[in-house]
Amino acid sequence: MEKKTGSITLKVYQAILEDITRGHYSLSDYLTEKELMERHGASRAPIREALIQLQSDRFIRSIPRHGYRIDKPSEEEYMDIVAFRIKLECAFFRSFHRMISNEKIRQLRRVCDQYSSEEKKDYIGLWKSNTAFHCELFASYDNDYALRVLKEAMSRQFLNYVEVAKETFPEADLHYAFLDYLEKGNIQTAATLLEADIGKIVTIG
Repeated sequence: MEKKTGSITLKVYQAILEDITRGHYSLSDYLTEKELMERHGASRAPIREALIQLQSDRFIRSIPRHGYRIDKPSEEEYMDIVAFRIKLECAFFRSFHRMISNEKIRQLRRVCDQYSSEEKKDYIGLWKSNTAFHCELFASYDNDYALRVLKEAMSRQFLNYVEVAKETFPEADLHYAFLDYLEKGNIQTAATLLEADIGKIVTIG
């Protein structure tokens, strides 16, 4: 029974997140347990568990006596995250690029292929593939704490990314180019491409 409930909770979580990415809710809308129970045909327990997880992942925030609202980062917070990621990822790459194995590079190329095959409007799939690339690369440096911080930062970026992805399909070309120069041993150019890739997703409007 617990496994079944968990499966229902995951489906509800994914369905609510997809509704958010597709613009079903505005920033001023309240998400309530009652409305979500009716929309998704689920009982209160998995709805509540999904909402708690969405709040923990910082996609929504609780408004006492009203429900939940979308928790999208401000422009300032978003740009702070981008600047932080550039410093973190590029510094680690320059210092520890020798730890990136040939097998890891092959694995990263497979992630690039997955990104390129995603549907244009599957924003969740696109972001998962993009996150997988950066986190798989960073995992080479064997620093679990820093990797956890990177994952949290990228998760916080997601709703801003959706805004950009609705206007343009960010190709994985910089990922491929980055790996090409890494394999050639041109670390400076690879680092420049990594920085450009992290910084290219900016908020529209």
